[in-house]
Order: sequence, then structure tokens, then C-alpha cells
Amino acid sequence: MIRKVINQIILALITAGIWFISLSYPRYVVMNLFFSALSFTLVYFFFKLILEETVSQKIKETKTRYSFRKVVSILYIFTFIGILFSI
Repeated sequence: MIRKVINQIILALITAGIWFISLSYPRYVVMNLFFSALSFTLVYFFFKLILEETVSQKIKETKTRYSFRKVVSILYIFTFIGILFSI
């Protein structure tokens, strides 16, 4: 859990840095990079921190918890790829 929170903080800092760069250099490519980083940060926050951690803590059986985490990871990857293609 601590590692995921640290990853989220790092992603948020990278996204904020790209946002500051986009304020200085308002180019189309930089804005797309910012939106990609923002979408990656939000998708990671929702799937890995909120969904995976809260629901997997309630699952007692280890096999079921493992399967649930794998399903969430696959949904996370597909969602992120879908958002990147839409940007």
C-alpha cells in the first residue's frame, strides 16, 4: 500500500511538472503530454488505490484475492490504452 501511495505521489508530481511546462510552452504536443499524464495518474488512482485496495482487503480467500487483483490490473491496462488512443 505504501509503495502504491508513493507511486501516486510521484505520478502527481510529474503531472504537475508537465502542467507547469505547458503553461510556459503552450504547444499542442505538450498539452497532449499533460492530458496523457493526467489520465494515467487518475486511472492509476482509481484502479490501484481505490478499487484494488478497498475491495481486496475485504476478500479473505487468497486465490480469489489474487484473481481479483489480476482482473483489476487487466482492466487498468485496457482503460489506460483506451484513454491514450482517445487523446
